[in-house]
Amino acid sequence: MKKIFSNKLACSLIFVLASSACQLGFCQAAPSESGIDVSNRHGKGLLGVEGIKSEIRLAKSASVYIVSPGIFFLTKLDEARVKEIGCRYATEDLDAVENLVGIIESANLRTASFSADDFEPREAIYLTLRDGKTVSLLFGLAEPGRQAVLGRVDGISVAADKHLADDLYRWAKGVDLVKKTSYCSAM
Repeated sequence: MKKIFSNKLACSLIFVLASSACQLGFCQAAPSESGIDVSNRHGKGLLGVEGIKSEIRLAKSASVYIVSPGIFFLTKLDEARVKEIGCRYATEDLDAVENLVGIIESANLRTASFSADDFEPREAIYLTLRDGKTVSLLFGLAEPGRQAVLGRVDGISVAADKHLADDLYRWAKGVDLVKKTSYCSAM
């Protein structure tokens, strides 16, 4: 019985220490810029190269999930978890959707190559097109010392200008908040 108690105590202590470290931002190692290969083919970025630009211009509605950048977790977030715990903003207002598309276009999306370990989504954007197809865009945190935000657009690894997150947060304030959680209260 004594041995079981000391093991539980040790596990509790490890959990408390790990939780404290995460709040300070030590939960996950920050990926280095050198592990990322960014390509900006012909200066057009991903939207011009892959033909996604014309697709997202046909968006009729948007749903955006945001998890506050000031909250750290013991495990990496994935797309499903962002949708589960993130605040959801949604609109079918064509002006608001057009503004969101403009924000995405101004972020200079470009193809990138990086390890899956270097990516943790914090924002998820789903654009529903007129033909019913959905384009998904996931973006991570704007890391200090990194020149770009990592992301995935319909499964393609991308990098975007750092201002994307701030522009997205400003956009979200002007549309309907459909779901509020404790993980977006800092916005």
